Amino acid sequence: MANVLINEQYLTDIADAIRFKVGGSQTYTTAEMAPAIEAIRTADGPNALSFDVLLNGTYNGEFYSETATKMRGGLVSDTKITSAIGENITEIGDYSFQQCRDLTNVDIPNATKIGLAAFGNCVSLTSVDFPLVEAVGVGAFGSCENLTNVNLPRVQTIATNSFAYCSKLEKLKLPALRSLTYEDNAIFWGCDNLTHVIFGYSGDMIRNLPTDINSWPAKFRNGTAWVYVPSSEYMDYKYYTEYVNRIDHLFRKIEDYPEICN
Repeated sequence: MANVLINEQYLTDIADAIRFKVGGSQTYTTAEMAPAIEAIRTADGPNALSFDVLLNGTYNGEFYSETATKMRGGLVSDTKITSAIGENITEIGDYSFQQCRDLTNVDIPNATKIGLAAFGNCVSLTSVDFPLVEAVGVGAFGSCENLTNVNLPRVQTIATNSFAYCSKLEKLKLPALRSLTYEDNAIFWGCDNLTHVIFGYSGDMIRNLPTDINSWPAKFRNGTAWVYVPSSEYMDYKYYTEYVNRIDHLFRKIEDYPEICN
């Protein structure tokens, strides 16, 4: 364990985290904290990140873990961390960094799954790059109002509201996407500056795109924003029954716009 400066607030934070995990309102003496933490670690399993962030003195400032492979949901949510680094983490749990309003840097390159609202309302995030993520949960980046650039080269499934109200998001590149899941066609709600959505070759068109034109940002409805698809799938999208005479102008061929799509 790294050496840390212990103060009253630090101990209070640890006790709060224990109560969050186990429920209830029990108070803990300093001597009782270590056994309580060990019990949680045992229950979570050897590869589950539970209290490492607190025990390494990184509750505020920088979140860092060398060994954990799973980010437990909610542990550092609504804290003042500015950086999140975890090379071996493959799963970012529900609410993991929700309300971390000072978070500016995320380096979790081996994550394959991002959970429900994992980065919701992280208003200082401007760019995210998850090269291995395949699934993005409901509201994962919801209300990240300064997020402008998103790279998800292997994502296959995106749930409803994943980027809702990312008001500065301009370009979303999803080259491996196979499906969008959504409720009430809410996939792009509040993304008023979104101009370019790029889909790569999936082997079959994504048939469950939101079809209610009123749910799309105005730029898509008035012909100043577009969805880019491979030329081999272009006709399927353009003349699919759900889109004909509704958003006929919506689709463009990736190959015709290399400066945007590459």
